[in-house]
Amino acid sequence: MPICRQLKTELDAIRALATEFDAAFDHVKETGDMAEAKALKARIEEKMASLKEKLWPFESLSKKEMQEQYESQMALCRERGLLQTLSGKQEGIKDERGNEYLPPAFEEVLAALKTEAVYRETIETFEKPLVLITPFALPPQTMVDAYGKQIGEHFVEKTTKGDRRIPDRNKTRLLGVDREPLELRVDGRNVFFSDSLENPTYYFPQWNKDAERVKATGGMTKQEAITRLNGWAITIVEDISLAPEKGQGKTKRKEITIKGAAKTIERKQVEGGLDVAQQYALLQQHNEEGLTPEEYIFFAMLHLRQSNSVLDDDRETAYYCRLLGVATASGAVPYAYWNRDYRQAFLGGYDLGGRGGYYGVRSGVRVHPVKKA
Repeated sequence: MPICRQLKTELDAIRALATEFDAAFDHVKETGDMAEAKALKARIEEKMASLKEKLWPFESLSKKEMQEQYESQMALCRERGLLQTLSGKQEGIKDERGNEYLPPAFEEVLAALKTEAVYRETIETFEKPLVLITPFALPPQTMVDAYGKQIGEHFVEKTTKGDRRIPDRNKTRLLGVDREPLELRVDGRNVFFSDSLENPTYYFPQWNKDAERVKATGGMTKQEAITRLNGWAITIVEDISLAPEKGQGKTKRKEITIKGAAKTIERKQVEGGLDVAQQYALLQQHNEEGLTPEEYIFFAMLHLRQSNSVLDDDRETAYYCRLLGVATASGAVPYAYWNRDYRQAFLGGYDLGGRGGYYGVRSGVRVHPVKKA
């Protein structure tokens, strides 16, 4: 049965129960017996609660799941020391200039998600949709340090061999995509973060090809991006361990109803085997953008917290995923992955024109915060 017809049927059933309740209430006045009226009231409340749940606009992500995602991310911020007490005695973050930003409340996130149809379409066509809430205003190095410490705390050492820390297989909680324990470095450098990513030239650039050369144009400074996002980036992403390599992109097709009209939506994941400009053009078809290093690091921290495994670890190929949300001063595109040879999370910058089948891309749809009155 189509969802609209089903909802109408349930609403009609509630109305019928309400009519019965009115009659039962009149009976109470005559007999004083409230048993039937109480039973009907309970049934009406149960059916109303069920109907409200079904009126939730996102079929692929329940309100309970979304709230759990939100609470898990706020807990992560507290656990990793990313939140601090602001001047108003509330929890929040500060940028490098000392500007303060309160985290968006769950109801504010929800209100923003309901403002545009594209957000609903994204949630319905993404594999394992996650509403990521990144403390974007923080300096990248602050997040790198927190991630490195988190990696270290998940690792339990058995012994060392040269520059390698060998894990205790029975106790360590630092695992690869294959659920096998990972080694670390003796020097304690659990995250490599290239100097070129400290102060990218552009945030949210456009990637285009000019005379066979890919380059970034447009964009904004980090401070401009912070202002645009009000300090916190709300981004719908796919909660998957690896970005699709060439030939691995999945297609999802779904029929939804928007303002009473049926609409069929379809999306294919952007995969490897393309240069940066080609990947960017495909992302734009679905209003997607590449992730920034800040979003990626926070996502990696959340993934580790929830699964005890690192993000973007592929032992079979020379895999990495591109982060098209920023461009470096040298014109390179950031990329990220877990480097098994160097035994650390790796974020650097690389050539824009490569088309390796294992050059994936991490993307999402950024949600514009609702302006407060």
